[in-house]
Amino acid sequence: MQITEQTTATTEALAAVNRLLPGLSATAQPLTIGQLSQIVSDSHTHLYIIREGDEAIGMFTLCTTLHPCGLTVWLEDVVIAHSHQGQGLGRQLVKAAISEAHHLYPTAKLMLTSRPSRHAANHIYSQLMETKQTNVYQLHPNITKQQITTSNEQLPTKTEKI
Repeated sequence: MQITEQTTATTEALAAVNRLLPGLSATAQPLTIGQLSQIVSDSHTHLYIIREGDEAIGMFTLCTTLHPCGLTVWLEDVVIAHSHQGQGLGRQLVKAAISEAHHLYPTAKLMLTSRPSRHAANHIYSQLMETKQTNVYQLHPNITKQQITTSNEQLPTKTEKI
């Protein structure tokens, strides 16, 4: 198993990512080469593809956020191809992701979220990381202002920069 950071948008990498996306979400849309280019050129995002020989069998992403409480690294898009699950590769992948995050950002905390239905993944995560009780909220981009305000509320139209 070879884990490499994808630093260029190639058609091979695009095909690999798009083959793996359904393992993350049934509603994930295939990426375009332009979207992959944006991901790999973003200095706050590190996309890793796991290969066995020439075959891409998994991936993960490390994303950083700098905020007043410090630097946080988010482990995202952790997936092993269905054909390779049950062989211990997921545990190896998560260990490699933790190691890489610590190597790149030794003082940052590493966070991830996972759907409860991903039993095998959550088992691995709970063995390698601490569980933090929190609430996760999501707002889809197709929600309108009208749907999140009442008749007496107004959303700010502009945020002033200081």
